[in-house]
Amino acid sequence: MSDEDDDMEGLKPKQNCSGCRWWSEMVARGCGAGVEALCLNSKSRFHSEYTRERQVCAGWGENSMGAIDAPGQESDILELYESIDEETSHD
Repeated sequence: MSDEDDDMEGLKPKQNCSGCRWWSEMVARGCGAGVEALCLNSKSRFHSEYTRERQVCAGWGENSMGAIDAPGQESDILELYESIDEETSHD
């Protein structure tokens, strides 16, 4: 089993970089058939690396409010996600 397989264990199909709050909206680049963006999660093995939309890791975080670096809303979004994480960690 590869490291990537280990990272995928327990993740739902949409839990990939394009659906992760840590996948940057501000630092990205085109790469042939898609987009790569910078991973901002300091706990991810991909931290500070460009990742593609379909990559996965154990550091995934839902992004219903957008990426943590969404223009003009950084502190508000980070606070919302922190409160969501607190609520879901008690379940």
